[in-house]
Parts: sequence; C-alpha cells; structure tokens
Amino acid sequence: MDRELLNNIRNLHCLWREGHPDGKQADFTDADLRYADLSGAELAGAIFRRADLSHAECYEAGFEGADFVGAKLDDANLVEAELSGASFAWASLKSANLLNAKLSHACLINADLSNAVLINSNLMGADLTGANMQWAYLENANLSYTMGDKADFSNATLKNTNFQYALLQDANFTKSK
Repeated sequence: MDRELLNNIRNLHCLWREGHPDGKQADFTDADLRYADLSGAELAGAIFRRADLSHAECYEAGFEGADFVGAKLDDANLVEAELSGASFAWASLKSANLLNAKLSHACLINADLSNAVLINSNLMGADLTGANMQWAYLENANLSYTMGDKADFSNATLKNTNFQYALLQDANFTKSK
C-alpha cells in the first residue's frame, strides 16, 4: 500500500473517530502492509482482518479495540503500542516485539506469540485461550486475571511475571523459566 493512500485512510479514520460525517472507519482487511510505518498512528477501532503487517513499524501506535483477527504481525515492532481490547484471535505475532505494550483485555484466542518479546507488557484480563506462547519472553509482564486454558508457555521466560488470579487450566509450562 503506498504512503499517500495509507495517509488518506488514516486521516479519514481520524474524522470517523471524531464523528465527522466525512469520516470513514479504516478497513485494511486483507491488505498488504508488510514493512509499513504506522509508528504513532492513531487507528483505534480500525479493521486489520487477515492483513499482513509482517515487519511493520508500529512503535507507540494506538490500536485500542482494533480487529486483527487472522492478521499476520510476524516480526512487527509494537513497542509501547496501545492494544487494549484489540482482537488478535487466530493472528500470528511470531517474534513480534511487544516490549511495554498494553494488551489488557485483548483477545488472543489461538494466537501465535511464539518467540514474541512481551517484557514489561500488560496483558491483564486478556484471553489467551489456546495461545501459543512457546519461547516467548514475558519477563515482568502482567498476566493477572487472564484466561489461558490450554495456552502453551513451554520454554517461555516468565521471570517476575504476575499470574495473580489467572485461570490457566491445562496450560503447558514445560521447561519455562
């Protein structure tokens, strides 16, 4: 997607969020956004269903409540991104950098976060049911009040991770440290 079109969609989305009649919700369904620079973008509530955001730069982006169902965010830079309430069901975030990201109440059902960096991230109240967290780095992460039935944390780094009141029935913690 070229930069001019991307900026136009972002501007219309901003108007939509403000309730302006000329605004339009950003819809990137099936879009090729590989290597796109969305750093600092305010795209709360945008639709990214099945979009490919591999290697995208999303540093400090605002994606609250966005729809990333089935999206591919492998190797994406989501450092300090605001992702609260976003849906990542069946999404791939392999090796994504989510350092200091805010994922509270996010839907990560069956999401693949293998090798993802989630150091200091807030996943409070997130749904990790069936999520693949193998080899993920969750040091100092907040997973309090999460649901994670059958989540796979095998070989994950969990040093100082907060699991207070988490419901992790049948979760796999084999060789996690």
